[in-house]
Amino acid sequence: MINEGSVRYDFNIDCVANQLRKLNAHRILLQMPDGLKPYALSIASELEKRGFEVLISGSSCYGACDIADVEAQKVKADAIVHFGHYPHGIINTLTNVVFEPVKIILDNLDQLAETLASYLKGKGFKTVGLVANAQHVHDLPKLSQILQRLGIGALIDAETRGLILGCDVSAALSLMEHVDCIVFIGCGYFHPLGIALKADKPVILADPLSMRIEEVTHLVKRVEHVKWSAIYKARKAKVFGVITSLKAGQFNLDLALKAVNLIRKRGLCAYLITADEITWERLASFTEVEAFIVVGCPRIALDNRELFGKPIIDYSELSAILNA
Repeated sequence: MINEGSVRYDFNIDCVANQLRKLNAHRILLQMPDGLKPYALSIASELEKRGFEVLISGSSCYGACDIADVEAQKVKADAIVHFGHYPHGIINTLTNVVFEPVKIILDNLDQLAETLASYLKGKGFKTVGLVANAQHVHDLPKLSQILQRLGIGALIDAETRGLILGCDVSAALSLMEHVDCIVFIGCGYFHPLGIALKADKPVILADPLSMRIEEVTHLVKRVEHVKWSAIYKARKAKVFGVITSLKAGQFNLDLALKAVNLIRKRGLCAYLITADEITWERLASFTEVEAFIVVGCPRIALDNRELFGKPIIDYSELSAILNA
């Protein structure tokens, strides 16, 4: 357990160590998103005390799809310990991977429930769908019970246990017909925005650290405007760069080649570009490209359009360009 002010992070070190021993792992590579990297040295020390040789990945880590497989091979690690995310999907890696989501332990769940219930009643919402990110999903069953005692019906998707990912909001969508709104437990707009873009009900952000309750549905209009602006500009492009992400859980060469062929069939130019980091800094040098198509995480285009000097479009949006 690591304390950071009033926030407690449970890295579940003993459980991680037991899993590593079952794998007969000695040298391990720690991988975690930037938000957890401040604790990387402390975690490394704890694992070293338990007899492991520890290396820390300083590379980016955007999700369970982003496994440091190549790094692990280069440093001859026996296993990767991936902190901050639950495993998602089928990812073929050359190295054993231990996933530990890292729970944030809350002492104020009753207070959050009371604040949330008051807000929901003020809006006239009687039944809500509860979802959360990896750090808070473990609290959803208890929160549901408290809300129901306070007069608010609270549902959780059984299959996903309410877990929301940046690329997968099915935990919320499965509840749409049965609730008045969706309540996301966590920090920031990243996850609730993903829900709001696909939901036909209001989406509420309930931040358990700041105790802020906020509807985020209003953010959709701006995001949709930026998306369609990029699509309209891309329709004028004659030269496309189709980027295939090289990250373990995102790589799809067949789909990237399909995109290239679809574009070329329209008499346009298309070139395949491989990239591990898909940023404007990395792609700005391709001055002949007039628009980029991303085959990878759908959030790359969604969250970065305004940072790019040229239109960037997700593969799922390609038909809106070619069929205009």
